[in-house]
Order: sequence, then C-alpha cells, then structure tokens
Amino acid sequence: MDILSELTSGQIIQVTDRGTGAVVVNGKFVPALPDMAPVAVDGTSYVLPVDGGDVTSRAFVNLLAQFPMYGHAMFNPLLTAGDVAGLDLSATYGANVTRAATGRSVGPDVGQSPNRTRVLRRNPSTLAPGVLVTDTIDVSATVPGGIDEALVWWRLDGVTRTHDVSSSYGATAGQNDPCLVSLSTAVPEPAGFDVYVSNDDGTTWYAAGYLTPTDLVSLGTLVRVAFVNTGTVNRVLSGFGFLF
Repeated sequence: MDILSELTSGQIIQVTDRGTGAVVVNGKFVPALPDMAPVAVDGTSYVLPVDGGDVTSRAFVNLLAQFPMYGHAMFNPLLTAGDVAGLDLSATYGANVTRAATGRSVGPDVGQSPNRTRVLRRNPSTLAPGVLVTDTIDVSATVPGGIDEALVWWRLDGVTRTHDVSSSYGATAGQNDPCLVSLSTAVPEPAGFDVYVSNDDGTTWYAAGYLTPTDLVSLGTLVRVAFVNTGTVNRVLSGFGFLF
C-alpha cells in the first residue's frame, strides 16, 4: 500500500497501491512500509511524528507479529532531519568511504526529503562503491545481553521524471506538460546491491538477505547496518529496519 502524504506537513492525502506500476508524487511522499504488514488507515491515522502510534510504527508491530521468534523492532523511516542523524555519514565500510546523497541533520539548511536518500552507483573511474552506514544502534537497554541474530528489512524505490515541456514551436507547439515525478516498484535485492549487519559497532560484518534471519555468531549490543552499491544505478533507499 502507498500512503500518499503532503510533502511539507506530512498529512495523509490518499491511500493507493502502485502494484507493479508507479504513483505520481509531485508535492507528496510515501512512507516506506513493509508490504507484508499493511495498516488500516482512517481519519485518525498519521505519518508524523513517529511516536508509536504513527503508520510506520504500527506497520512494524504488524511485521513483528509475522515473525514471532523476534520480540523487538527498530527502524528508520528516513523522513526527517532527525532520521538523518541516525546515519553515520563519516563511516566507512572496509576501505570504502560513504558515498550517498541524503539530508542534513546539523549545520545550515537542516532537513530531509523523503524518498530521496540515495546509495550512489559505483564510481566508473575509481570503481568505489556507493556506501551508506547507520550510526551505532545500542540495543543494550532492550536486550542487555546482546543479540546474535537479526532480520533486516529495507525499501528501495525507483524514481522517474517526465520532461517539463512548454512549447510554441514545431511539432510540440501548444504542448504544456509539467514534469511528473513518480515512484515505481523496485526489487529489494537488485544485482550489485548488498546489505550487511554488525553487532560489534562495525568491526565484523555479516551479509544480510532481505527479510532473512542473519546469524551474527556472537552476542553483541552495538548494531550497525551498511548498504553497499557496486551496481551502475543509484539506488533510492526509502526506509529500513530490523527485528531482533
């Protein structure tokens, strides 16, 4: 399901379903929700703030119910500048520095544009991959002994734009078409896009499959998630989370 929300206020405008197609999002955004954990939306539903009663929090409660072997969920909807603060833009994955495009949580012009965080494509000259790593997520308050398994979810979206045409000449005379921005369905594990999870603050990484239990071998409390793109296309990351 797609909950179309007004870009500046976050107010819910419409609920639709792009299916295998696309949905136009000019002036709007779509919060990333697990497809297998839809929520009921009525006049009391809201996207922001993310405080436990919002649609994203409710979706993760529904997701937990489908995986009863886990008792907790943490997620980042990448909707606000506060969500950007949950990313470590100075982090590295191995020898590779962060190569991503997102909002700003500190400094001038603080903000975030939903559905616009990108893990950049591999640099065609240096072959450096796109890299985006979360800041440390300390789960010790929830599970003091640490975790040795996690199940990671993420949402990739395709973004397309039509041409903005206003013409009085030639074959396009009289044409006045605005640029339309659309979100399209993207597979979560395209070739060249890999996700890793660590429970020792990034010292050791384990490859994570989409909604697949990941064995972290030893108990640890300092979780990070890394997104690595060695493909030739920028990947739009609209949100992510993990169960433990």
